[in-house]
Amino acid sequence: MKKFKCIINDPSGIDLMSVGYITREALKLSNNGTTVSIGKNDMPNPCDASSMHWLARLGVKRGDTVTVYIEGGDEDAGVAIMKQCLTDYFDATMEESILRNGKRILVADDAVFMRMMVKDILTKNGYEVAGEAANGKEAVEQYGKLQPDLVLLDITMPEMDGIEALKKIKASYPDALIIMCSAMGQQAMVIEAIQAGAKDFIVKPFQADRVLESVKKVLG
Repeated sequence: MKKFKCIINDPSGIDLMSVGYITREALKLSNNGTTVSIGKNDMPNPCDASSMHWLARLGVKRGDTVTVYIEGGDEDAGVAIMKQCLTDYFDATMEESILRNGKRILVADDAVFMRMMVKDILTKNGYEVAGEAANGKEAVEQYGKLQPDLVLLDITMPEMDGIEALKKIKASYPDALIIMCSAMGQQAMVIEAIQAGAKDFIVKPFQADRVLESVKKVLG
């Protein structure tokens, strides 16, 4: 799957003719094995773009962020076509990044530069960083709000450490996928985390290959 986001700048351009054009292009893609769906402001259930009803369901207005999901067939062609449609008819401003897998990850670490490093590794390899947390308490709260596909959770953090945050998340969301981030010499804490439900661990200083290997393994 690929997806891209854009901001709608000219909703006055959204009329039946414009919607009909986009729907027609989506139908052509569908006939070639590529499905197109559109969501607004990260809504959980995007609409099938090959149906004229997607406009009524979304209720798009100026400033809304629209996410377009392209899956199957020639995804690159689908992205190009839908970007052109939204630019031509809605004066949409595109985000630069195209996410290749749609997996959303929460990054929790009290060090800003560590979060930036991990975020850079993930986004360059097609993952979406859904949110960040600076301590265990924030990680628990953010998980409940964002429901990410995966959490990268530092062990040593203020207010609530990573082990406690892991246990709280797993207590409320038993299927949560969590990778612990540890420093050298924290073997005992890593073992405790694995026993509490963590799926894997990575050791600082982070190596991009090891981070991606662990993320891919846990997400399957």
